[in-house]
Amino acid sequence: MCPFFGGIAATGAIARTATGIRYGSRSPIATMVHAVVVLAAVLALAPLISYLPMAALASLLLLVA
Repeated sequence: MCPFFGGIAATGAIARTATGIRYGSRSPIATMVHAVVVLAAVLALAPLISYLPMAALASLLLLVA
């Protein structure tokens, strides 16, 4: 579905698992809560992110990948 909306398919499982382990989560519910918080942050910050230059977002994507 990602290519239809201009996105790049990536996995969030490794980052979410590492975050959970680092902060002491003990159940799969922590992963679901983390996903909901990330979704809420992306939706809330979308208007602000639209002001960032595309080159900055591309460099951030390359750094993370």
